[in-house]
Amino acid sequence: LTLWEGGLPYKLDSLALSTEGRSQLGGVLKEKDPFGAKAAYDANTDRMLFYSNKQDASSSVLTLYEFNSKFRLVSDGYGMVSDNEGGKVEVKMPGLALISDFAVTENYAIFVQPPVATNGMQFLMSKDPAKSCVLESKSAVLHLVNRV
Repeated sequence: LTLWEGGLPYKLDSLALSTEGRSQLGGVLKEKDPFGAKAAYDANTDRMLFYSNKQDASSSVLTLYEFNSKFRLVSDGYGMVSDNEGGKVEVKMPGLALISDFAVTENYAIFVQPPVATNGMQFLMSKDPAKSCVLESKSAVLHLVNRV
């Protein structure tokens, strides 16, 4: 599996190192879902965590996904396999949340949201929306997201 910030992850052939196409992770992701380029492995629970971040000029929605060793979404602290309703946590974030990495502890996933402001009209009309972003001179926001 290879990750990138622009959309669905790609499945890789481990022998030929060729791509086998986009992956929706067994139906967990929708075709248009964004997906983060970073993952975190929790060796204590043998779980892999990923995130997606749907961004807007005024708000963002971050979804944390937690998979067990069989690459199935988990639903509780015992690693029980669930259907696609469990194994994920959604959090609304204020403003444009430019998230590019995260860390995990036993109970939380930790995200740092830099203080970014956007010009809404320029963001919508620009061919390069990133040019409408300005780093403000205030503190970043630390988000502690409960794990599944």
